[in-house]
Amino acid sequence: LRSLATLSFLSLSSLSSSSSVVEAQYVSVSGTKILDPNGDELYFSGINLGNWLVWEGYLMMGDFNYRTHTGFFNSISQAFGGDDKAAEFEYTWRLNYVDEKAISDLKNLGFNSVRVPFNFKLFYQNGMIVNNGFEFFDRVIEFCRMHGMYVLLDMHGAPGYQNPGDHADNVDSNANQPRDTVKFWDGDNVSLAASIWRHIANYYKNEPVVWGYDLINEPVPQSGREYELLQSYITMANAIREVDNNHIIVAEGSWWGSDLTKIDWMDSFTAQQTGVSAQWDDKLVYQIHHYGPASGTYGREEITQKLGIPIFIGEYGETDETNLLAITDWAKSTLVGYFPWSFKKMSHDKCLWTIPPDTAYNQVKSFINNGGTPPTHLYEDMIRFATINIKNGHSSHSWHQGFYNSIKPTITCAESSAFVIPGLVQAEDYCDQYGTQIESTTDTGGGSNIGFLDPNDFTEYNINVSEARTYALEARVASQYNSGQIDVQIDGASVGLMNVPNTNGWQSWTTISTLVALPEGVHSFKLVYPNGNFNLNWVSLSTLLGGVPTNSPTGSGPTPSPFPPLTNAPTITPTEYMTSQLDSCLATNAELQARIEELEGRLAECEITSAPSAVPTPTMGNPSTPTPSKNPTSLPTKGASYSPTVRPSSFPSKMPSKMPSKMPSNAPSMIPTPLPASDPSAFPTISSPSPTLPLSPPPTQFPTSGSPDCAVAAYLPIPGKIEAESYCSMQGIIVSSGVVTQISNGDYLEFNINFTSSGSSAYTFAARVNSSTYSGQINLQVDGVSKLWLSVPHTNGSWNTIYANVHGLASGLHRVRVTMPQGGFDVDWIHFNVGTNKPP
Repeated sequence: LRSLATLSFLSLSSLSSSSSVVEAQYVSVSGTKILDPNGDELYFSGINLGNWLVWEGYLMMGDFNYRTHTGFFNSISQAFGGDDKAAEFEYTWRLNYVDEKAISDLKNLGFNSVRVPFNFKLFYQNGMIVNNGFEFFDRVIEFCRMHGMYVLLDMHGAPGYQNPGDHADNVDSNANQPRDTVKFWDGDNVSLAASIWRHIANYYKNEPVVWGYDLINEPVPQSGREYELLQSYITMANAIREVDNNHIIVAEGSWWGSDLTKIDWMDSFTAQQTGVSAQWDDKLVYQIHHYGPASGTYGREEITQKLGIPIFIGEYGETDETNLLAITDWAKSTLVGYFPWSFKKMSHDKCLWTIPPDTAYNQVKSFINNGGTPPTHLYEDMIRFATINIKNGHSSHSWHQGFYNSIKPTITCAESSAFVIPGLVQAEDYCDQYGTQIESTTDTGGGSNIGFLDPNDFTEYNINVSEARTYALEARVASQYNSGQIDVQIDGASVGLMNVPNTNGWQSWTTISTLVALPEGVHSFKLVYPNGNFNLNWVSLSTLLGGVPTNSPTGSGPTPSPFPPLTNAPTITPTEYMTSQLDSCLATNAELQARIEELEGRLAECEITSAPSAVPTPTMGNPSTPTPSKNPTSLPTKGASYSPTVRPSSFPSKMPSKMPSKMPSNAPSMIPTPLPASDPSAFPTISSPSPTLPLSPPPTQFPTSGSPDCAVAAYLPIPGKIEAESYCSMQGIIVSSGVVTQISNGDYLEFNINFTSSGSSAYTFAARVNSSTYSGQINLQVDGVSKLWLSVPHTNGSWNTIYANVHGLASGLHRVRVTMPQGGFDVDWIHFNVGTNKPP
């Protein structure tokens, strides 16, 4: 198996807005290989963003009946009482189905590219080419830039319908899929598709995050017209090349993407029928799709090997996990990439995440299937569903470990990102391992642990140590034996040994600790388990304020530490060490704070000896953005200057692309990777500087955002309601009759908030809004960290309350900013309620 290359992009300063941008900034082609901008071989471990911009009937309804995007739109229009409401639901869906968290989740699972299916109608309305689709493309491109991923744009539904399937939005077709309903090759449809691609390419010609243009999805020409496919590809490619020579042209085989013979210019019959006998673009990649036994697709790569161009599989799935894995393994060993279908689905499995319908959604489905009185009263509930329930990380989602195991990208430690130290590392987030297994855990925070450890099993991680010094190493363990050990190794040399006690249960957890000396920089961090017989949830490495010696290893075998021991320093017992942490751990680290509260309850039962005064109090460090070994998480922006009429004026602030956290606790078996930064529950609240316990720091410890008022303003208690006009700082805000009105794009409100609920809690955030003309957006930030995006529906001039759940809000004093990236609405009040209940 080839080494899998990772993303690499030139700096932003090297970009040019002209068409003369150097090709080195873009993904390119060399023979049968795809190269990254540095000229290194690039393998795409991708996935499809299905059911986002193109609804598929079976995914929206949970059945397998023939139903197009347009058909479903018309059905919900009847259910809601008008096209305007159906359009609002469609728009809200598109804003929330793929957000930063979704992309970050996929990045943390190891994927480096997404395929974006879209309908040509996003760029063509009322006989004119329009810009509507750029709003959604821009968002996913920015999210991918933030997390170091590539984007492939896929025209899934083309003018006149390129196949008889419902996913082509072929409203003339039916369940029998008659080929005579395919009209793409009739009239001016090919020319229209070419004009749309030219429009898209002109906008993204200088965008390095976009790696290619997938001309049309799964073409099925009318019987006897199969050889018109190649010429239509050339027409679309030529239109793109009029404005963009930087990006790759992707062409799929005929007959649902499976038959490459119809576009094989070296085949004598094909050349005779098409008039094409040579390679028709110098940045050309072919693509196949396959739904069926793995054996049915073997050998298709031989055509492209003969042609001397790369090939990847752009769709496969809807099959059992054994067959799915066989296709993935074949693609890894033979092709230049793979993109399984799909990352998440409504109702169905055979994906990473399943979204279940709620009561309102099921009632709308019942109306669509059975008729009756239109459930217009469910419109707001459905908008709420599209605002909250479909987002990655919602508690109702089901995680499918088996599907992930069958499509999991292959990433070596040399290509893996590094965890920044001080920080916390989930045990299952290894880059290499031997003999371990992953299972769900009942420990605080849920998620998964590694277990079933046999002697000399190991897990390995990359860490980036911010400063050479002694660190407090903690490990969260559970065991029914007292023979377990952890041999801690840095770059192959042992720096510490930890003994695992009998905790009286495989899910009865305790925290053990020791001290280790670590050198600065990126290193291999390997945990070897000499005797096995325990479970491991996570390890953390936190900074100490002064020199404390490493505890002497016990037992035999480990290589002595390569770092000289510190002398004349007092020792500290584990109990004393844990005691000292209680007053020094950062309150903003939700998971560590929960552990502190547990220890506080237990300390009263323990006899504790005070630590010597010379022993410094350790400060628990927050995990922060890792420094990848080869793969930068930030990608340059494009040079195009177009700004669509309706699009967010800002995106969520960049979050760490690999952050220690846990997947939802309801998952039957969890993924070996941390959740991304857009999941508020996964990360510490960050302020500048971060306040520490006790929770009564002076106001000067908080950022003032340029406003002296917030520096002296009182802190408003939460849970509770906050009138919008009671801000301590704002931008562009007008108050009239006790409400904030005439909100423009980018306006914001700031408040000093005291979250009084102990620990780190889940809250329901609510906002009372009124929009007579436009749909808007609210971005909730806590101490500068984006916690929530919430769509504001068109309310027809009446007041409505919108809701969303937000997690990981640590107790104490915080600065809360409510930004309106898209204005056009009024706000009366906001409300935080503990738990996931609506406010009273």
